[in-house]
Amino acid sequence: MDEQDKKPEKLTVREQKFVAALASGNAPTIQEAVLAAGYKPSNTPSLRTMSQEIMARPRVQNALAEAIKREFPDVETNAARVLLDIMSNTMETSNNRLKAIDMLSNIFGWKAPSKSTSLKVSLKDKLTLPEED
Repeated sequence: MDEQDKKPEKLTVREQKFVAALASGNAPTIQEAVLAAGYKPSNTPSLRTMSQEIMARPRVQNALAEAIKREFPDVETNAARVLLDIMSNTMETSNNRLKAIDMLSNIFGWKAPSKSTSLKVSLKDKLTLPEED
C-alpha cells in the first residue's frame, strides 16, 4: 500500500479530549490535558511518562497541529513577525537573534545542510579559464 493511500489513524476518545483540552487552552500543561481527557495515572511520575507517550504519537501531534491551525489560523504569520522583529532588533543579544533565525527557519521548513552533507559543485562550467600559450 502506498503512503498516500494510507488513511490517517483515528484518535481515541481520550486522545480527542486531550487534543481539545490543549488546543482550547483549558489545560495549560500537557499533564493537565492528560487528566482532563480522563486518563488515570497512578502517580506523578507515571503522569509525566503518560504525557510524553501521548504527545509522542504522530496521530496526536497531527491532530494537535490541525486544531491549533483552526483555532489560530495566523499563528505562523504572527510568529514570523515576532521572530523577524527579534532578528532585526540590534538591542537583542546575538544568542536571541540566532534562536529567532533558527525558529523562523523551522516554521517555514528551511533546513541548512548538516555538517556531514557534502556539496558537489562543478565550477568548470561556470568559469572561463585563460587559455594557455
